[in-house]
Amino acid sequence: MDHLDPAVTDPTSDMPGLAETNKTDLDPLTGQVIANAIKIRKSRNLTQEDLAAAMRGRGVLWNRAVVAKVEVGRRCHLTVAELAALGDVFGMDPWALTQPLPPCETCHGTPPAGFSCRTCGTVA
Repeated sequence: MDHLDPAVTDPTSDMPGLAETNKTDLDPLTGQVIANAIKIRKSRNLTQEDLAAAMRGRGVLWNRAVVAKVEVGRRCHLTVAELAALGDVFGMDPWALTQPLPPCETCHGTPPAGFSCRTCGTVA
């Protein structure tokens, strides 16, 4: 299963915060879910508090600090209930969060150097 192969490029390597932490406990599958959640949250102009409130509305006891810890890699695990809730919040199959997202239609995954895409949140 390629998505569990540690040799696969780290989906969080280009993400500020995640790239700066010690990610020894962050497996590639969880890293992909977190990277996707960040991109989707930003593309929908949701704050960390907005995401936390939506998760609480689905029975997952998250606050803004939990979202921040997940996003920077200080909380290196997600439960099945959290994955299911994230899928519900974003209106997608939770399994889709474990796969690379298609490129952004605005920047195609590569915004100009020194800029970030306002649609997907990708930073150049």
